[in-house]
Amino acid sequence: MAKKKAAKLNILNLVVLGVLVVCLILAIVGVCIDEWSKAEVTFGDTTKVLGTQSLSDYKENVDKYNEIKDKADEVGDAFNEWFGDPDITSGDDSEIDKTMTKREAMVAFAYITVVMVAVTLLAYALATFVKKPFTKWIAVGAGALTVICAIALIGLTAGVAGETLVIGAGAILATVGGLLGGLCGVSAVINK
Repeated sequence: MAKKKAAKLNILNLVVLGVLVVCLILAIVGVCIDEWSKAEVTFGDTTKVLGTQSLSDYKENVDKYNEIKDKADEVGDAFNEWFGDPDITSGDDSEIDKTMTKREAMVAFAYITVVMVAVTLLAYALATFVKKPFTKWIAVGAGALTVICAIALIGLTAGVAGETLVIGAGAILATVGGLLGGLCGVSAVINK
């Protein structure tokens, strides 16, 4: 009877490993897909998608903003060297800086979530095949961190999308892959 129970648990572990592989694929596809967020307009019962933005578009926008801001700072410094430091302000950049910081964090958490799903997969495989007491706790810890990263990812994406954009398929796939992968990692507690 003990052999039948061990065989069922072994099959359960293999199923969870398979689900983790699917979660990793979901997270990778979510990051690579060209629809991280989208702009939609609804007229009555009809919804029209006006445009989409990929995760790489967000990263490019942040990079361009930082480059333009650096050049503007250089010009401002040169102006101050030549003419002194006049009491001229270029306006309030704090709102733009906050938006760009959110976008940078969103892109970072997207990549971190994919990496954490991969770490969870490796940790769970280690817990399944090595059978040392500490390996399951590594998988549980990696799974918990993956869930936290996925929650942060969807929260930041929703914050960046705001009222004007809708969360797209890429963000949803990456989040589902992260959440489900993390929960599978946490299930290593029952791994014997």
